[in-house]
Amino acid sequence: MSARPRTLATAVAAAVLAISLTSCSSNGEACDNLEKIVNDLGTKAQSAGANPDSIEKTYSDSANQIRTAAGDASGDVKDEANKVATELETLGKQVGEALANPENAEDIANSMDPAKLEAAGKALEDACN
Repeated sequence: MSARPRTLATAVAAAVLAISLTSCSSNGEACDNLEKIVNDLGTKAQSAGANPDSIEKTYSDSANQIRTAAGDASGDVKDEANKVATELETLGKQVGEALANPENAEDIANSMDPAKLEAAGKALEDACN
């Protein structure tokens, strides 16, 4: 199997990790919590290795944590955090599927669109700043 799915997952995690969520006036605590979750995701994604179930669980758990933290936010921060969570889950499922089905891994990897997650992350960053 090509290493591309795992490499893509790591690259996307790194892109999300690069987001700097600084506290904004009305959502400061929520943005601080979201920043911690995003920062922890990079480490967790690396630890998941190439195990499809671990990859999916890592991204799903992080998405759930983001949604929980977003519950304390309002407006754009809440909306954008939920978009990031959805994109993380999608990526986790795709990478997990690619790792579980090596014969289709290249096709699955080619269908991944990390730009959606990057755009959602940037929008969240903008909402928190």
